[in-house]
Amino acid sequence: GYFKDQSFSFYYPENLEMLSDASAELIPISPTNDTELDDLDAVYIGGGFPETNLTKLELNRELMQSLKLMAEDGLPIYAECGGLMYLAKDVEWKGKKYSLTNILPIRIKMHDKPQGHGYYRAVVQSENPFYKVGTQINGHEFHYSAIYEFDENINSVLSVIRGNGCFDKRDGLVYKNVFASYLHIHALASPEWVNGMIESAKKFKELKKTKILIEG
Repeated sequence: GYFKDQSFSFYYPENLEMLSDASAELIPISPTNDTELDDLDAVYIGGGFPETNLTKLELNRELMQSLKLMAEDGLPIYAECGGLMYLAKDVEWKGKKYSLTNILPIRIKMHDKPQGHGYYRAVVQSENPFYKVGTQINGHEFHYSAIYEFDENINSVLSVIRGNGCFDKRDGLVYKNVFASYLHIHALASPEWVNGMIESAKKFKELKKTKILIEG
């Protein structure tokens, strides 16, 4: 599944095409209108401008609660930039706070000037659901939001060589099978991302089958 509406509209077409070519069935999700998630094996939340639609996003508690429960069960979730914002406790914009999924222990604030803008390079330093340790990732970042509060024990797996990332030259926040960052990647330049998405989805699909057999 992938978020697709006025809040989350930034996806390189090639990213979705390469997932499809790798056997993924792509299901669009509207975080403002859909209230339930289908039987998904992974979720991709791309970039966009969720700050312009925070009231509607906040009101759809059903979808946020569903996503949080599935994240706790091990659903692979890959989120970039706007997607990272959606996974936060809340987002502050123009003096008002909007409660979101609270999947990650972070708080975010919107600023008038870019908090990260330009080419980006990072190295994967520790285990995570999508990238092998040692992988160098190239991409870009462009965001007006910034994390102003976070749990000091939060797991960050990317060391940022060029760019800003989340905080202190760190990025790639990981919780269970959730991976969130300010990094935008292009699948043609990062084919390992496609492999990571597909393999994570397959593992979760098998996990669900095993769980059904045990419970049955």
